[in-house]
Amino acid sequence: MGKEIKSVEDPVVIQLELQEELYNHPANQKVADRIYAAALDDNDKNLAACTKLLMDRMLPISVCDPGSPNRGARLVYLHKA
Repeated sequence: MGKEIKSVEDPVVIQLELQEELYNHPANQKVADRIYAAALDDNDKNLAACTKLLMDRMLPISVCDPGSPNRGARLVYLHKA
């Protein structure tokens, strides 16, 4: 990767620096495309991992929280086209 992470003491700073570098990396769109492709390919060996990765980022947390008043208010249907 590009620059070296300077702070080894503050985990928050490390996380933010790494996140910034990943966002600005020239191949980030290629990685995102590959994750989507694997999540949509029934024969891909990484199907479950990529689907979980996407769903963790796309679904609101309240949908999965049993104590949330919004639970059940939104339905997510997954179907094969």
